[in-house]
Amino acid sequence: MKKIVLILCLLSSILLLGGCGEKKKVEENVEGKLSDLILKVYDGIEELPKLGQGEVTEDKMEYMLGSSDLDIKEAYYSEPVMTSIAHSVVLARANERADIDEIKNKIKENINPRKWVCVEVDPQNVIVDSKGDLIILIMDNENAQAIHENFKNL
Repeated sequence: MKKIVLILCLLSSILLLGGCGEKKKVEENVEGKLSDLILKVYDGIEELPKLGQGEVTEDKMEYMLGSSDLDIKEAYYSEPVMTSIAHSVVLARANERADIDEIKNKIKENINPRKWVCVEVDPQNVIVDSKGDLIILIMDNENAQAIHENFKNL
């Protein structure tokens, strides 16, 4: 009888401890075209220069994201047209099973906040974040936090 009670206590302890482990939250991917999503990150932000947008091609990858060696399938940028304002927003969609944290770290370590000729972004206003398979790079001295909040709300 003691053995049975002991075995039941042992089994219940194992089940109890096993059920309390921390579960990693799987974040849903943000659906939609990058060109549409980049417009949403600007919602409610008014004091912006005229922005040019486009696909980040292979030859622009290092300039826009700091590295040409990123495990991404597509990227889209938004930067001022003919102005001396330090501002850049890039959305990138990672390949399936890509290491998102590795991509974010590579961008953060290699991006140049002084890539413009006459202006620069304070390093504290360089934000690299992700939501599902979507990665954003924000470089802006005035609106970085507002753009980041809009991204988190996608």
